[in-house]
Amino acid sequence: MAETSLHAALAAWEQRAPRARQLAAGAHQARSAALHRAAEVNSNLGASSMIRAFGPENCVSTWRDATSGTCFLKTECEGVQHFDFFDMGFLCENADKAPVEHRFGTMSFARVEVQDTDVACERCMPAQDKPQTAESLSQEMRAMKQSLSKASDTFLSLKAKASELLR
Repeated sequence: MAETSLHAALAAWEQRAPRARQLAAGAHQARSAALHRAAEVNSNLGASSMIRAFGPENCVSTWRDATSGTCFLKTECEGVQHFDFFDMGFLCENADKAPVEHRFGTMSFARVEVQDTDVACERCMPAQDKPQTAESLSQEMRAMKQSLSKASDTFLSLKAKASELLR
């Protein structure tokens, strides 16, 4: 009976093995393509471009491409523990305007990827360059509390109006 189970398990594995090999090959090809693109981008960086590393374990970097004038984001985060929770983004700085923050959200980039954001900037900076202090966090909390209070007041007002209409 144990031999029959062994044969059944072996047969099931043989049926699934080609698909598993196919998936592994696809993942390897995608990773190779990303690494090739990263090498290509690195070779195209202008001398004036300054790469800035940031994010979890500094596995994310941004720079301004000298040819296109756009900001690039690069991830080299294979094995980085908290990468999936990182809110990907950068600051675009131009001389005549205030910096503009561009956010892509969590899990918006692969662990190994190079992406031209198509955002033209004079300077590309990590979004995390703004230091978080106890005072700035406290101000943010107060603003959130005010916003929630206004939303709560609006809800109570609408609830009262709905009650009147239902009478």
